[in-house]
Amino acid sequence: MKANFFRVLVVAVVALMGIVSCEKDPATESGNIEIYDKVLEAKPEGEEMRFNYSIAKPVEGVSAEVKCDADWVSNIRTTDNFVLFDVAKNSTGEERSTILKLCYGKDSKSLTLTQKPFLEPLSLKIEKIDATSVTIAVTTLDEETTWIGQIVGREWFDTYTEEQIFDEDYTYYSSMASEAEMELSDYLAQILSRGSHSGIRMAGLDVESDYVVYIYGMNTLGEKTTSLYYEAFTTTPPYEGNDVTFDINIELNRALANISIQPSHEGVAYYHNITTREHFEQCGSDINALAKDVVATALDNYLYWEYTEEEFFNYNTSYSADVYEFEGTANTEYVVFAFKWDEALEPLSEVSYKWFKVDDIPPSDNQLAMTITNITQTTFDIDVTTTNNDPYTIFAVPTLEIAKMTTDAQIFNYLINNYGVAELEANKCVGPVKGTFSGLEQNTEYLVLLFGYEAGVSTTSMVRKKIHTAVAGDVEACQYAVEVTEIGDREAHVSITPTDYSVWYYWNVFEESTTEEQIKEYILDLYNSYYYADYWEFGYYEVTQGSVQSYISQLRPSTKYKVVVVPMNPNEFEYTGSIRYVGEFTTEDAVLADIEITAGFDAYYDGDEVYALEPDYLSSFQGYAILPMYVTIKGEYSRFLYTIFEYVDGLEDEAKYSDDILLETLYEVGAYWTPAYFRGEWEKDLMIAAVAFDMEGNPSEVYREKIYLTREGAGPAQEFVDYYMGGRSASTLSVANGLYNNTVKAPKPRASKESKSTERKVHFVR
Repeated sequence: MKANFFRVLVVAVVALMGIVSCEKDPATESGNIEIYDKVLEAKPEGEEMRFNYSIAKPVEGVSAEVKCDADWVSNIRTTDNFVLFDVAKNSTGEERSTILKLCYGKDSKSLTLTQKPFLEPLSLKIEKIDATSVTIAVTTLDEETTWIGQIVGREWFDTYTEEQIFDEDYTYYSSMASEAEMELSDYLAQILSRGSHSGIRMAGLDVESDYVVYIYGMNTLGEKTTSLYYEAFTTTPPYEGNDVTFDINIELNRALANISIQPSHEGVAYYHNITTREHFEQCGSDINALAKDVVATALDNYLYWEYTEEEFFNYNTSYSADVYEFEGTANTEYVVFAFKWDEALEPLSEVSYKWFKVDDIPPSDNQLAMTITNITQTTFDIDVTTTNNDPYTIFAVPTLEIAKMTTDAQIFNYLINNYGVAELEANKCVGPVKGTFSGLEQNTEYLVLLFGYEAGVSTTSMVRKKIHTAVAGDVEACQYAVEVTEIGDREAHVSITPTDYSVWYYWNVFEESTTEEQIKEYILDLYNSYYYADYWEFGYYEVTQGSVQSYISQLRPSTKYKVVVVPMNPNEFEYTGSIRYVGEFTTEDAVLADIEITAGFDAYYDGDEVYALEPDYLSSFQGYAILPMYVTIKGEYSRFLYTIFEYVDGLEDEAKYSDDILLETLYEVGAYWTPAYFRGEWEKDLMIAAVAFDMEGNPSEVYREKIYLTREGAGPAQEFVDYYMGGRSASTLSVANGLYNNTVKAPKPRASKESKSTERKVHFVR
């Protein structure tokens, strides 16, 4: 009995051992497994790992198996002689370890896997938030790490991927470097931060607004060296008390005052200004009466120019510290004041104020000289030399006005009393200058004056030269020398020089086939539609005099253009001469970006149903479909644009409606963020159009997709509310704020409309 019992017991034990062993298959000899590593260490950021093993005596039908209880080890793959597995990033902040057990039949061997915690190369912490600022701390793992940061609106941030944000930043930094005439590496060397910093305060934010502060590593080559780290925050409401005071600091250098105003509580609405002691005494030497009088006078000026009180309040209200420069008049005392106020323009706090005085300005020993050449009907060229950097001004006055004046003092007083300080300030210069003085009358004798000028006083004797402007000829006799250079596929540089500088004219470029009637229709439409029939605005920006140099863009590739000049009255809508075709050029063949873009939506929703769920936010979508649109782009791009057109026959056909025709509308109204929310009409053919641009500004082929929306095909309204409206703090905030996009009418074949970057000439251009 004992023998039998022993056998049964042994069998039971063997069976039990079979249950807990790694393999139920045929037995293998002990020591059959050889693992060549006892301990493995994974990278803190995670990685794919491998270890090798061998089986001394393989058994047919038996395979190796690896077991691990750690959830941070995954995707274990076993071959005949090595094992692969993935280790996740260790974000626990602590070192961790686990056991990997390799089983082969009844045999097993283990090794230890360890992983140190991942330490971020950068970390970002918000230390303090108030109504108009945020204070942050940045910690770097390596104190030599260079990084850069930005604060942006939460809505903007949520519409971009990390790479798109970097691309936007890179484009911005590149443009700033170009503007500063610096290499990008030199510019970045000036603005990059290095190592850890705390107490970094970023001010000038709006109260009760959603923002994101983000940082990432960057080197002077403009390369991103880390991931992007960010923190979202909301600024606080402004301080409601009226016991607000203002710390006013003034640093005076001769006549130039550097003024800073720091409110005790940022975020409150406050007004500040500066005036003279004479004005103060006129108000009974009462600072409160003075403050009210300054506001009333300024308001009257705004109302005269048809601004509203609300606009006056908005334009003249500060919420955080203000710093500015003020150049005073010699021998004049000034008071700077500030107070909290409200939309009714009423002071809510006591007036804080501080006095300063500009003393007498001593004479300058600057030796000034000028050479005048190229006198036209309205301009002359001037070359000024100096012996130091004391300021001076240039002025041209008709000699008849000052014919009886002989002394410098008489002429200076006449200029101050009849033209004002602002005119002298407008032409003030420092150091040698070459430029063109414009704005003169034809066939008129002028006395050109050059003299030291600072703080409202003359600081040198006057250098005088008489000139006589040329006689204006007949408008039709004026000739226009045109030079077109830097011609690309969609842009060119145009230079126009008339023989008679007194002629006022409108100019543009049009496709060769454009008729005179179409040109006039275009000008009239520009005046009525873009400038709302305001001829002062139209004349200021569109009608010019003298020479012009300008870049034009948004042209069509492989297209012949003509440069058109149309003499016009600068004061009222009137053609004063015949249309002149003064030059022609042909754009180069199209350069298309190697980019593919698509635009679309996963679902659309019934605006009526959504409005019923969110009546406070989505009333503008009643009667329409809501289309949450997004783009997908393959290739390196700098920006993109997309919209939805009302469909017309052939719109999807590039042969009938070229990409260039659609590009015009995309330039004007295309959404440049994603997602964007479009309002579409039911049961009408529509067409999506999208384009992306490479780093050189070349467009891709325009993506086109015809769509048709039915109420039956709309998604559940609650889905839109839950996903797109949820929280009203992510990218979908644009829905709650009503920032939707309408479908646009299909473009019509028309006379070309070109974009000019001309600036109207100021009186004196350095």
